[in-house]
Amino acid sequence: MGTESVFEVVHAVLSAEPISVDQAIAAVESETAGAVVSFSGVVRNHDGGKAVERLSYSAHPTAHQVMADVVARLAAEHAGDGSATQPVRIWAAHRIGMLEIGDPALVCAVSAAHRGQAFAVC
Repeated sequence: MGTESVFEVVHAVLSAEPISVDQAIAAVESETAGAVVSFSGVVRNHDGGKAVERLSYSAHPTAHQVMADVVARLAAEHAGDGSATQPVRIWAAHRIGMLEIGDPALVCAVSAAHRGQAFAVC
């Protein structure tokens, strides 16, 4: 692969269906990856000292494209820093609709040859 980094956006969407860290990790795993880093932002039962029972997320019609653009821009920024010489794979999704306590609202997973790159991108 030389010195050129290869960033692959595997998935970058808003989803009305449940999302999971396991799904994200499975999608980015590869034989070249020595590290897989994930993040899951989940619905908690409180906010600002008040109880929360559930959350409802809605999205502007262009939000799907904004999500894809943000992830693509992130990949481009890290590709330009020259720190990756092996493939870096990115998976990201944000839920829309009604979410219950404990449901993942935002999930991201990144695989890379080394943990520093995976953490930096995730």
